[in-house]
Amino acid sequence: VEAQIRSSPYSECMSMTLFADNAGKNSDISLEIGGWRNKYRLFPGDVRGDSGYVNEAFHTVQLELDSADNVKYYLDSQLIHTTTSSRSNGLLRFVPGCVGMIIRNVQVMAIPPLPFNLNGCSQENLENGDEQFTCDRGEVLTMTQELRRPVMVEAQIRSSPYSECMSMTLFADNAGKNSDISLEIGGWRNKYRLFPGDVRGDSGYVNEAFHTVQLELDSADNVKYYLDSQLIHTTTSSRSNGLLRFVPGCVGMIIRNVQVMAIPPLPFNLNGCSQENLENGDEQFTCDRGEVLTMTQELRRPV
Repeated sequence: VEAQIRSSPYSECMSMTLFADNAGKNSDISLEIGGWRNKYRLFPGDVRGDSGYVNEAFHTVQLELDSADNVKYYLDSQLIHTTTSSRSNGLLRFVPGCVGMIIRNVQVMAIPPLPFNLNGCSQENLENGDEQFTCDRGEVLTMTQELRRPVMVEAQIRSSPYSECMSMTLFADNAGKNSDISLEIGGWRNKYRLFPGDVRGDSGYVNEAFHTVQLELDSADNVKYYLDSQLIHTTTSSRSNGLLRFVPGCVGMIIRNVQVMAIPPLPFNLNGCSQENLENGDEQFTCDRGEVLTMTQELRRPV
């Protein structure tokens, strides 16, 4: 999880916490900056260091939790500490512990390795650290962690050995290649098919190079379909939660660089904080001391 934060009106302590049972500024997994005006404090462990003054410019804070028990703390893109915690799920909070704080550009992304049921697919780690999965027809790669709106899912896929149909599906009750929210490419060798609605168009041949497929679902009922970074369709679906699957419907497929990210507007309880939309489309929250901005959707490792 990542955000840009600064204190207001002067430099003093403020925190981003994760998986805590309460709204304390140093509860459970916590990244505080501005302590004693220019120090960071990291919990568990109360590790301390220099954050600089934090009221004049925004600072990027990031917590990265893998599927085991590891926790990494980043400040302005620099890794400052690594520890462990048995905490596996809970809420994200922004706590103005000593003074007011301003929060913007909150991002929540599941980090690899993502929890998948291979169902016969093979898995390998590439030199760049990415995971790659190879699935024969009938072997459906399935993420075991349920996803919820608002969410963006993206992957690079190609068919093997020849160009034919393969799909990325979301929130379906079954492993069908066109079930519920589905983005199929390579149909009849060079067509895409989008469900619901069976919207069709040209995907090109899909066995010679990887193609980026993306589904973006907001907090309402909207669904956007992207192919190689181009928006190709928009529709609606009442589906709000379920599993992510990769379905080699007609031939084998190779999957890599799977990304899952919660997209704005994220579900927050303002608890007195004010909210505004910036010109770049980002949301910004301003909280006085004691007003704890809290994400209402529970998060789980890896995140």
